[in-house]
Amino acid sequence: MAVPPAAPPPAPGRELLLVAQLAPPSNLSAARRVAGLVKYLDRLGYRVTVLTSMSSGGGALPGAAHVVRTRDLLVSPLNWRRESFASL
Repeated sequence: MAVPPAAPPPAPGRELLLVAQLAPPSNLSAARRVAGLVKYLDRLGYRVTVLTSMSSGGGALPGAAHVVRTRDLLVSPLNWRRESFASL
């Protein structure tokens, strides 16, 4: 199995904030899209910070420089429809 080349250091201005409701370790397709996007942006030399919800789970995201997980209003007591989002 070939090892992919190491990502070059980010050039000035090649930093990106990716805001996504879902991110890995969630198994939903939206989270997989985020994982793929971060992976390939990292390979292109971007320094990616992901802002996502705690409802997706916890942990690092491969390829992301930083992952910031915030509380989610969808599952908070302030949302009267939160039972609809229990599967997230």
